[in-house]
Amino acid sequence: MMTLNSTNRRLGPLRIAAFATITALLAGSAACAGASSGTKQTGTTTRVLTIAASSSPMNLDPALNGNGSPQMWFTRPAYEAFITRTPDGEATPGLATEWGYSDDRMKFVVTLREGVKFSDGTDLTAEAAANSINYWREHTSFTQYLDKVDTIEATGPLEVTFNLKTPDPLLPWVLDQNGQAASIIGPAGLENPEMLGTESVGAGPYMVSKSETIANSEYVYVKNPNYWNPDAQHYDKIIIKVMTDNNAALAALRADQVQVADIDANSVEAAKAAGLHVDQATAALVGIYLADLDGTIVPALKDVRVRQALNYALDRKGITEALYGSAATPTTQYVTEGVGGYVASLEDYYPHDPEKAIQLLTEAGYPDGFEFTLAVQPGALNQDMLSQAVVEAWAKIGVTANIKSYPSFADYAGDLMSLAVPATSFNYYYWGGQLVVIEGLFTNPALYNFFQYNDQPVNDLVAKERGYDLDSVDGIKAAEDVETYVVENAMSVPVAACDTILVSTDDVTGTEFSSVWPMPDMTNYRPAK
Repeated sequence: MMTLNSTNRRLGPLRIAAFATITALLAGSAACAGASSGTKQTGTTTRVLTIAASSSPMNLDPALNGNGSPQMWFTRPAYEAFITRTPDGEATPGLATEWGYSDDRMKFVVTLREGVKFSDGTDLTAEAAANSINYWREHTSFTQYLDKVDTIEATGPLEVTFNLKTPDPLLPWVLDQNGQAASIIGPAGLENPEMLGTESVGAGPYMVSKSETIANSEYVYVKNPNYWNPDAQHYDKIIIKVMTDNNAALAALRADQVQVADIDANSVEAAKAAGLHVDQATAALVGIYLADLDGTIVPALKDVRVRQALNYALDRKGITEALYGSAATPTTQYVTEGVGGYVASLEDYYPHDPEKAIQLLTEAGYPDGFEFTLAVQPGALNQDMLSQAVVEAWAKIGVTANIKSYPSFADYAGDLMSLAVPATSFNYYYWGGQLVVIEGLFTNPALYNFFQYNDQPVNDLVAKERGYDLDSVDGIKAAEDVETYVVENAMSVPVAACDTILVSTDDVTGTEFSSVWPMPDMTNYRPAK
């Protein structure tokens, strides 16, 4: 028997947890930064929403673009997913009307909505959807999202079946608008993928206006005439302007030239003073990832006492206040309060205690400390200052970390993949479930586990967690067990949980979001009048 979700029987809200890939971290810079939205009425008949984004898209092809804000703003208008996640985290029908697992949890079956067409007029079928997801799977950087899936196939005209290699409770989140795997591309786009870099073939409410779009400057979207739900097309046109300067974005908001801005935490007070509307919620974890846990190039990192010392050395509260102000909260764990897997007793598990740190280093055989290289992730907000603050704290306990910066993300990724550096700063977007961050950082395989170390207790604990729905009692207990293990064993160095900040003018409504679902969805924005 198949247990399905439908319009009358929906998934409950999922507690958030962390999500990222190395590529995603460059693409999504919303941690301790802002994403904003708005609306503008021009003339008497045309409604235009103009958004200022702090960076250009990696690609307009949803398989090649990044995640997080502002990257996803560029693909979301044109591509609808199977499941639409509401601001409070509830899963509601999108291109799919039903979805669910088989009793043995080894199949996940999706029933598509009837009568849906792509922007070019082609019908949405199960075969087209399966082909799109397989294309995404083959080309995306986020392959981990579907690594528990064996095959994806059309098992009926409007039925898509995911055959699993092992149970995977994350699929409802992988297949929503922010998971992106089910941002379905039409057959014409799959036949000619190069066209997806400049135009769109999707089933979303809008489509790229190729003639009006200027790459790396201004991206224009017009209504999809074939969209299945015209009532959800709140604007006649959406314009996303690339504005890399915070001050310029604020000036444009004040002048009502844009109604959305992607700004950093340091600009919040200026936005409030200008009478702009500010929304914010916890969105991402920042810290230091200790990749070389086997001690391959830095033997000291294999000793749990050394890793604990690196945690005790930090004044997280001081670092957080200095770098992020009120837009972040210091933390020693990997999920935030209210999230499945959060354990209150772990919140200050490593208080600032340099003397204890030195004691632990001495017990581990490093009374004079040790030295290693710390890579700084390029393109993510405040990673350079975060790294400097951490390095200064470690120096006080005798540990020397030499910061290595990079001119490009390609150079950074090259060092990681060639095992040239044992640790890196990171900016990890909260998304989905606690399971995502653990599978991203600590299991083998894991997206960030580029040294491919193997910690069998983590693998075993995660295997148990996969057997439950993430928001079930058993699933939350399993997540708590995982969280306790990785924190107590100091498998990395979390520093702060940072906010996404939305700034909008009073022309717009629907910009609210919450820490349950910290990725703003611009298709929710509506004219205020």
